[in-house]
Amino acid sequence: MHIQNSFDWEDFLKFCEFLKNHNYLITDEPSINEAIKRSVISRAYYSAYHITRKYVNYVPKNGKDSHLGLIITLNNMAHNLDEKLYSNISDLLFDLKNSRQIADYKDDLLTFYEKVSPKSSINKARKIIDLLEELKEKNKG
Repeated sequence: MHIQNSFDWEDFLKFCEFLKNHNYLITDEPSINEAIKRSVISRAYYSAYHITRKYVNYVPKNGKDSHLGLIITLNNMAHNLDEKLYSNISDLLFDLKNSRQIADYKDDLLTFYEKVSPKSSINKARKIIDLLEELKEKNKG
């Protein structure tokens, strides 16, 4: 058995994409499939959050709402470095964070389905990773 030194946060997103490719249906039980869709939204967010956090070397100052702190840091970087990609990432991460909070905390299914979708969360997380790759390439040269 091979043991990695650290978790690859993109694996959360790959898992979400796997579930999407199988229509989020692993069982015939509707409540379990509901849980899968909510989990996909949550894991897509955490994939994007941790990859972004590592990319910008973000360390929360006091542990209080480190998620919003990362979004603010990205906005500051966009302004200070005059780099629009950080702002784009910040906006996408903010949207994903809100979707994750709905998926994790809202019982009302009507509110859930009106506000969020697993597919949209996966696409936003993938877009964040693509933008980070674009930043890496820009910063090489």
